[in-house]
Amino acid sequence: MATIRRSGRGWQVLIRRKNYVGPRSRTFLSRDLAQSWADAVEERTKKVFRDVPITLGEAINEYINGPLLLHRSAENEKYPLRVTAESWL
Repeated sequence: MATIRRSGRGWQVLIRRKNYVGPRSRTFLSRDLAQSWADAVEERTKKVFRDVPITLGEAINEYINGPLLLHRSAENEKYPLRVTAESWL
């Protein structure tokens, strides 16, 4: 949820969201700019939390197919993760 308040000569936006990394804030010259930025950031975070994996195996597979692809050592890290995802855990 975004909070917009008057701050000096501008408008400050503070966004706090449950289960999110931390609060985000920014200051704008007009309230309209502040509101549009807050709407854009909140829409982006909704997309991130829409498909939350249920099991550890699903979470590991999401990691393998997502952020792990950007690692230089991705091939070395895939095998132990796949073994863990396919184990009885």
